Amino acid sequence: MAEDRELVALLKTGNEDALEQLIMRWRSRAEAYANSILHDSQSAEDAVQEAFSRIYAVRTCLDEDRSFSAYLYTTVQIEIGRA
Repeated sequence: MAEDRELVALLKTGNEDALEQLIMRWRSRAEAYANSILHDSQSAEDAVQEAFSRIYAVRTCLDEDRSFSAYLYTTVQIEIGRA
């Protein structure tokens, strides 16, 4: 399986399979993180879904040398703040 760095590089080109792999790898951890803050599993799922959507929207700005989890958790925090 590809490393996050490789998947981010592919994601930057619009590769939706790379996005799916990142979602499969990180969704449950991100939802657990969001749920620990929100104490509502549905709201946590929604925040994580929005986070992945936002990351895809700004994919060309991602730096594959930066940890994908840092992007994800920061974006989840932003989404939680919007709730």
